[in-house]
Amino acid sequence: MTTVPSRAEALRLAALHVAARGGSLNLKATPGYSSPFGYLPATVSLGAVESALLVGGVSATLVEKLLAVVGAEGRLVVVDPVPAVLEQLRTIEAVSGASNIRLAPGDLDDYRLDPDVLAQVLVEIAPSSLADYRRVTARLDGQRTTSPLVPAESVALAVLDGTVNRLPPDRLAEALRETHRVLKRGGRIVLTVVLADEAHSGPPPEVSPWPLVGAPLTSVPLERQVLAAMEAGGFYGVSVAWRADLPLQLAEGIELRGYVIQGFKGKEGPCVDQGHAVMYRGPWRTVTDDDGHTYTRGERAAVCAKTFALLNRAPYDGEFVPLQPYRLIPEEQAPPFDCDTPTTRAPRVTKGLETVLDTRATKSEGCC
Repeated sequence: MTTVPSRAEALRLAALHVAARGGSLNLKATPGYSSPFGYLPATVSLGAVESALLVGGVSATLVEKLLAVVGAEGRLVVVDPVPAVLEQLRTIEAVSGASNIRLAPGDLDDYRLDPDVLAQVLVEIAPSSLADYRRVTARLDGQRTTSPLVPAESVALAVLDGTVNRLPPDRLAEALRETHRVLKRGGRIVLTVVLADEAHSGPPPEVSPWPLVGAPLTSVPLERQVLAAMEAGGFYGVSVAWRADLPLQLAEGIELRGYVIQGFKGKEGPCVDQGHAVMYRGPWRTVTDDDGHTYTRGERAAVCAKTFALLNRAPYDGEFVPLQPYRLIPEEQAPPFDCDTPTTRAPRVTKGLETVLDTRATKSEGCC
């Protein structure tokens, strides 16, 4: 049975159809329009974490939400290059009365340089020559290495609010590397971003300045590009957590739409075979993870200990039946999980009647 759209839905689709022929349409000012910037949709849960980083902290609403997420005992660092934005944040009650938040002016792709140290060094040295400049550089390089603003593996959640669109395309990879550096193992990155549905030639489509930062968006990547960049940056479980029903704007027939993208850190490390297995529940016949492992519905897939742990926490928890071996081989005695390992785990291994060494295949030349 075909569903007939409502009159309002039909009018909306007709307007988008006309604009898609090459025209422009600004929907940002439409009453009821929802954009990801400055807040996160209710469908995107942040849970409770002990530490968080907000890059591009342009909204008091989002800062207040993150302060609630970390709680009174947690820690929130906000980095933004626009001093006026940070000054506005200092005036809100939740920030002015909090001792667990740091508002730091800094680049959107560099969370190492401490602005307080920079100010102190400039006063102490007052550079006026090449030798002074080298002294300043040496001091700051030392600070970035020994006591960075945001230390490595120090935050459980990183929210990049509009950061991707405020950076030139060639600086996106560095922002993702920095975020990966500061996240703890198992930590999560959340991006609010405007993405384009079609490629455009020349400069990015003209987008009205976002009112909270008062500046035009520098770049508008394609829908697939940001997800691919996150995969290349070492994140796993990359997914679209939210997509706006309406585009923010149509420019030259290209839809520019708000998204929330998330990913996780923690798939690095050695793979050893301790006899673990998982069974994909469905409903798809097969699925493939970020490391190229394919899981068939209802089959016992052999996995390494690291992958077993990953598949039993967010964002995969509940998708697989965990099959813990009855007798776990100690990690120091376990063989590497490589092409010798059968793709299907024999039930006898899970039950401890055989070892993983008994079921390993003969390695073919050049296999691994």
